[in-house]
Amino acid sequence: MRRERYHMIGTVICSLSVLALMLLLLPMTAFAEEDDMIRRPGNPIEINLDLADIDLAEAAASSNGAYSYTAGEETITITGGDVSITGTSGKDGSTKKGIVVAGAYSGTITLEDVSISLWADTAINKCAFAMEAGADLEVVLAAGSTNTLTSGGQEAGLRVPAGARLSISGSGSLAANG
Repeated sequence: MRRERYHMIGTVICSLSVLALMLLLLPMTAFAEEDDMIRRPGNPIEINLDLADIDLAEAAASSNGAYSYTAGEETITITGGDVSITGTSGKDGSTKKGIVVAGAYSGTITLEDVSISLWADTAINKCAFAMEAGADLEVVLAAGSTNTLTSGGQEAGLRVPAGARLSISGSGSLAANG
């Protein structure tokens, strides 16, 4: 009887040990700091073109390096992470912010009712949405959205140089004028 009892206790301990080892092999979820979470797919950085220069500069500073804003040039340079852009630039005398996708960028930019109109001022020879060589970009047109990119001077509405890769998807619309 005693021997059977020791055998049963040994079996239980062995089973619990095997169970503990199996639990160690299960995938674990790591929790990132809040700033790191903005880089995960499905949680893009949001850029609102309607923001004033000072607010846009502050938002860029807290974007964990996803983009920068140069107020003097009125240029938003996207450098990392997935991004969602909304708002209007250049209409009715507002600032004339343009978008530049850095050459090292690889990711997705979602456009949702974006209107960039730089054509009104013929002195501006600036592209509304320009990619640099080496950029690998997927543009997603948000469902039901209307997006317009209009450049000034002799620029294309959406510039894709040699060495850059662009794919466009989504059910929204896009007009690029230059």
